[in-house]
Amino acid sequence: MSSGLSRRKVRWPHLRPPESSRRWRLGMKKPRDSWRCPGRWSLGWDTTGDSDVGILCPGGLAAHDPFCDALDVTFPIDRAEDVRALVVPRLLAAGAGTPSEGLWRVPRLASPRIPLDALGKLSLPTVKMDAFGSVFRLSFSGGTVATLSALGEWMPLLADVWSLGTYRVTRLDTSVDLDLPGPAAFAAVRDAARTGEVRVGRKRVPAGDVETHEGLDLRGDLTGTVYLGRAGRELRLKVYDKRHEIERKTGVTLDRPWTRVELSARKVQATTRDAGAPGPLFWHYVREVITPPDDALPWTQGDSGFDLEHRRPPVPWQVLKAAVERSLDLQVWAKQADLCGPTGRAALVRLIAGLLRVAPHDLRFWVAARAARAESATA
Repeated sequence: MSSGLSRRKVRWPHLRPPESSRRWRLGMKKPRDSWRCPGRWSLGWDTTGDSDVGILCPGGLAAHDPFCDALDVTFPIDRAEDVRALVVPRLLAAGAGTPSEGLWRVPRLASPRIPLDALGKLSLPTVKMDAFGSVFRLSFSGGTVATLSALGEWMPLLADVWSLGTYRVTRLDTSVDLDLPGPAAFAAVRDAARTGEVRVGRKRVPAGDVETHEGLDLRGDLTGTVYLGRAGRELRLKVYDKRHEIERKTGVTLDRPWTRVELSARKVQATTRDAGAPGPLFWHYVREVITPPDDALPWTQGDSGFDLEHRRPPVPWQVLKAAVERSLDLQVWAKQADLCGPTGRAALVRLIAGLLRVAPHDLRFWVAARAARAESATA
């Protein structure tokens, strides 16, 4: 392995619970009951003799880098207004709406793995802002991170949070998606974890701290979710059939296998830099479950700072324009107006104008005048 990954001898148990306490070392002849999954993924045994080999042994992860799947950050309560001043404009620019106080819902962008008819059946990503005691908390769901990343707002937002100086990352979820059949991955990790010999980070996960949820997928295969570690602990690993989860929620059949490995880290001195580039932290703790790539970088605990191209914050007009163009509420209103007949959208304009205390004809005049000024400026 390269790039500074620690090299240490790893001892692996059977994928199925062994009848005795005998353990097999890497490089020894594979037992007869070991098996391999077709394609570029292998499960269980690896005969290359490499010391950094996990239960799931991918041949390469170039197209599936780890990503931030959720983030909780806390601040002193007296910085609450500063946090809102930095975060709210970027949420508005992403088209977020506020169904309730302290909760924002963000549009879910198209995904190459999920069909559009299934995408609309999933719940919207959220951002939560709340205060308790002397602490102000900011929470991003995985879908929100994906939307902000696609719009180019995630890294600048993290840099803004880092610039505040006083903050603490209380929870950071990092994940990697694998083109691996969920039932096979679930069975491999479940059987290995039940031996009590699998490590997440430096500590072995006792068999009593392994939790599984099983069920049949649409193809009749046994699949599910396996948790390594208890809820609320410093580290908890989750390996599950993401394809089955999406199919169960939407009723739409997906044509590609999809396994997700998700690490939830608390109180490990993570920073917003780790939320922007989670690869080093992910591979630092998960290498005994999934084989890291050769170019994986070492993780430095508490590392901070950002190397970003200078980018001016959006001006109020840019925020307003993006908020209107991407507004979830406006899309819902437009659909409802269409149900009212051919004059529905005109009625919607009158309602909005009334809320703004602007006469509809004045609103139309303002739009026409602005368009004329733009045309004359380009002439």
